[in-house]
Amino acid sequence: NGARIPNPSVTIDDYLDFNNGGLICAVGEVQLQYVWLYDCVATDRGGAIYRPAQTASTNYKYGKVIVKNSKITNNMASYGGAIMIDRQYAESEDATNNPRVNCLVQLQDCYINNNITISDSDAGAIRACPDVLGNLYLLRCEVHCNYSYGSGAAIYWNARAYDASLVIEDSAFRYNHSRGHGGAIMLEGPVDFRQTSRRNFIEYNVADCEG
Repeated sequence: NGARIPNPSVTIDDYLDFNNGGLICAVGEVQLQYVWLYDCVATDRGGAIYRPAQTASTNYKYGKVIVKNSKITNNMASYGGAIMIDRQYAESEDATNNPRVNCLVQLQDCYINNNITISDSDAGAIRACPDVLGNLYLLRCEVHCNYSYGSGAAIYWNARAYDASLVIEDSAFRYNHSRGHGGAIMLEGPVDFRQTSRRNFIEYNVADCEG
């Protein structure tokens, strides 16, 4: 077992790719069930799903991103091999249009496997960009064998500046591998581990950082 280390003979030019969000750029509400998001590539952010940045000048309304009973595998990006949640400012003048409750990415009963970064950037599977205002919720997810050339092989959670929540419930993180810090999860913000029907498992992950 172990994360899939990229083949050096394969380059980004070998794929049909997009800059952000190899499959989905999620602005409005997105709800997916029983799907398989695989082999998607973004040259920059969010190999499969990209939640774009929100600023005070945003003139469209965000919605929740909910994925259930699905597989998210073999996706690639520079940041967030599978999913990238970009800055969600929700400035006061935009609070009515884009309240914090809409800045939610929820993964439920999902298998998140073999997602990788294609550069020395962070988060083989899921990346939350600095200054994120919002919530990431994993329920009964299996997060295995993801690889990052940077930090956070499975998740890089950077949400220091605002009131944001990373909730992990009844989930397992195994055989993830980073070349930086956080063989499974790199935290720059709070995390809430919850147990309802089974324990959370974080085991057999590897970080190759030198300091």
